[in-house]
Amino acid sequence: VPDHYPTVQLLAAVCFQRGNMDDALIYGRISTEVSPDNAAAWSNYAAMLSTEEKYDEALAAYDQALAVDPELADAYVNKAHTLW
Repeated sequence: VPDHYPTVQLLAAVCFQRGNMDDALIYGRISTEVSPDNAAAWSNYAAMLSTEEKYDEALAAYDQALAVDPELADAYVNKAHTLW
């Protein structure tokens, strides 16, 4: 598995778009490990978790995204949708 964030994030996105959620979640998680200070990585991973109805994990990932970047509007909006 590559340790280059853009590569891992692209793999997650491709898997997600193709409906391969198991691999999308794996690559999404890896993207947060490769780049733990990247709010977008956490927010994207959270969105994938939410899609799979893993709401508690998604909320924790959104919280991590917001801890990294408190001004990441998408994370607030998507967190609210997850809570809804």
